[in-house]
Amino acid sequence: MNEDQILAGFKAGIYSAEDVLAFYERLQDASRTDAPDRYPLSEGQKGLWLLHKLRPDSDVYNVPVCFRTSAPFDVAVFHEAFELVVGRHTPLSSVVVEDEGTPYLVPRTSGDIRFRHQPVPSGLPEEVLLTLVREQAKAPFDLARDSLARAFVYSTGSADAPDTLVLLVFHHLVFDGASTPVLLRDLLQAYEALLEGRTPEDTSGRQDNYNAFVRWEADLLAGPEGARHRAFWQDTLAGPLPVLRLGIERAPAPGTTAAGETARLALTPELAAEVRDLCAAHGIKPAVLFLAVYELLLHRYSGERDLIVGVPSMGRPGAAYDDSVGYFVNMVPVRHGVRGDEPFTDFVRELTLVMADGLDHAAYPFPRMVQDLSLRTDPDNSPVFQVSYVFQNKRMMHVTDEVRGLGLARSLRFVDRISQEGEFKLHLEVFENAADDYTLHLKYDAQRFDAETVERFLDHYRRLLRSLVAEPRQLLSEASHLSDEERHQLLDEWNDTRRPYSDDRSLPDLLDAAVARHGHRTALELGGRTLTYEELGARVDAVACELRHRGVTADTVVGVCMERSFEMVIGLWAIMKAGGAYLPLEPGYPAERLQYMIEDSGARILLAQTGTDTSVLSGADRVIRLDAGGRLTGDVSDGAVAPATTTVDPGHLAYVIYTSGSTGRPKGVMVEHRAAVNRMEWMQNEYALGTDDVVLQKTPFSFDVSVWEFVWPLITGARLVLAEPAGHKDPDHLISLIRSAGVTTLHFVPSMLRLMLDQDGWARCTSVRQVFCSGEALPPELPARHYAVHGARLHNLYGPTEAAIDVSHWACPPSTEPTGTVPIAADPEHPAPCARRLRPAAGRRLRGRTAHRRCRPGPRLPEQPRFDA
Repeated sequence: MNEDQILAGFKAGIYSAEDVLAFYERLQDASRTDAPDRYPLSEGQKGLWLLHKLRPDSDVYNVPVCFRTSAPFDVAVFHEAFELVVGRHTPLSSVVVEDEGTPYLVPRTSGDIRFRHQPVPSGLPEEVLLTLVREQAKAPFDLARDSLARAFVYSTGSADAPDTLVLLVFHHLVFDGASTPVLLRDLLQAYEALLEGRTPEDTSGRQDNYNAFVRWEADLLAGPEGARHRAFWQDTLAGPLPVLRLGIERAPAPGTTAAGETARLALTPELAAEVRDLCAAHGIKPAVLFLAVYELLLHRYSGERDLIVGVPSMGRPGAAYDDSVGYFVNMVPVRHGVRGDEPFTDFVRELTLVMADGLDHAAYPFPRMVQDLSLRTDPDNSPVFQVSYVFQNKRMMHVTDEVRGLGLARSLRFVDRISQEGEFKLHLEVFENAADDYTLHLKYDAQRFDAETVERFLDHYRRLLRSLVAEPRQLLSEASHLSDEERHQLLDEWNDTRRPYSDDRSLPDLLDAAVARHGHRTALELGGRTLTYEELGARVDAVACELRHRGVTADTVVGVCMERSFEMVIGLWAIMKAGGAYLPLEPGYPAERLQYMIEDSGARILLAQTGTDTSVLSGADRVIRLDAGGRLTGDVSDGAVAPATTTVDPGHLAYVIYTSGSTGRPKGVMVEHRAAVNRMEWMQNEYALGTDDVVLQKTPFSFDVSVWEFVWPLITGARLVLAEPAGHKDPDHLISLIRSAGVTTLHFVPSMLRLMLDQDGWARCTSVRQVFCSGEALPPELPARHYAVHGARLHNLYGPTEAAIDVSHWACPPSTEPTGTVPIAADPEHPAPCARRLRPAAGRRLRGRTAHRRCRPGPRLPEQPRFDA
């Protein structure tokens, strides 16, 4: 029976409290017994064992120690020394067995330890040799069968010029970075003694100490100190935990094994000296400084303000464990991040306090934190944090002073290119080699990141560090990580969207041209009824003429309170053709909101359907009603049926749409014809509707996306199909309508796209060739889900209502695999490689104040190509 079973039985009433107490007393007695047959695992070891069970073919927990020597090397003696030392450090020669769901370490004989000698042919290129070594370093362990230590010796020299490469590989479950100098000390001493014919000193009594650590940890967790640590971490990690997704990463397929790689960067002596001077002047520790820069760059690459970075602590509770080999290291979640725009020095001081608090509670095992938070262990996404950082002012890969004088140690050179990689998707190591000497290693999962992208990230880190140490009191937003060339490319070249556009025409001019070209084609369709372009033009003219007789002229705001219908489309176009600006008034809005919008906009004339309740529209002077065909009802002014000939100036208003407003009160946004024409001509130039296209109008007309749904198809000769008034909320209705009408182009907010993807019928909407998303952030998994069942191109658009609907566009690449964050715009300080396929919409420049950089304002709207309807 294991711990989970006894507790489940207690909750079910099968076992009493006395039964549970007796079980734990037996468990504690067993753990305190120096039984030679098996040893319990620490909490950290249990966590690694569980991860191994989930992903047994992974190599990310292989810890290699690789070195070369030019001293004469006796392979047989080294083999004997290795087996002797591994046997003395019992966990290294053990395997993991499972008893009723509980894992234990079971020692094996020395003969089970893997040792291999490989003579290397002369002339073998160095890169080939290192590739072979790297393959051995990454060969997965079978924890139930393989001893957890291996050795490989490659003889590459000659008798006259010996050169030997040694690779030792340990599983992280029994070995951490601080174990390296201990293991090397014992190994070199044993090798030297055996080489000289002496018996190596037996130090197993002081070395085989990991079981004492397991008992210490169990006592800690059971006592008041453990409760204090637990309370701290539950408070620190309360609330939703951020999942860090960088704009430069891609999402690997589920079940894909991480592929660890490393990029390296050495700081120049000049920059390293500036770091030293800054730390001395402001009382800042270099470890905190480098982490602060890392956090700021992660924020810029992800947009995430709440950041959690894993930082390892040594985990050894006292000097008694200094000579022990084992898995003591514990990950500490440092939750900090970019909360606002503040001086960099203040940012570093805050981080210093956060790190100090975390390290005060570093004895609490990280796997226990995950259990306490009831988080699911997922090998594809690390719980709590996905990136990590370590600062080392003394390299773990070193030999101790005790053995530095030995023959083998004197010529020993570590091979830094062989190291543990891939445990987290990004892991930054900063090595302080000596005064004014820093080296950065950025370890990454090559399944998620390209090498070129990671190299650029490191270069951006260096530039950001240089900017911050040069002016440490500057605001976070003022420090740039871009080169001059990148800034020019992002701010100038990619924003060069100037094009000629129809600056002498209004939206009604474009509709008139379409009516003249496509008079007999179907323009509108709703519920089996249709209108041709010619019929649409005539009814728009009639209503526009009546509006002018009622006093509508340039920039007159006219309210429209209607459900989705023919009369709505005709009314909107008639208002614009009369010279006015239409104001959407949703019939379902609260009376107070409608009243406010009418009064705030100054609308004195309203259009309504014959059945509309106008009692809530008392703020207007006159209500003009249209019947189901879009014709005027009631009294009509003399001459109201005359053709509409008034010229609408491109500088006049086309519509006024009220947004929620940042203050909570609705805010009216006024858009001119020239801005709307620019937007429509860009869309046609980019996505090209033809006369055979069918566009679905389903967006409520109080949202600006509806503008292009009403306008774009009707100025290109396409057919506009209207959903039933409440049909935009019903996936079944939409799928039926799309299939029956042959819709080719439509828009969804991402939440509605998700509902559509949940329907089997979406895959059968084969007429659709392009889908547009905007209004919400597009979750990374939705494009993959869409492309898994449908071939229509998916486009992500973004823009505030004030900018005439959209300012940027992104074509989601056809892929059935989830990607990272779906881009919306080229961020001047976020140069993801994928952004090279993204541009501002023509007629837009992507400038303004960002959360991390002030950019100079752009000029007036550039121009966009003219098109013929």
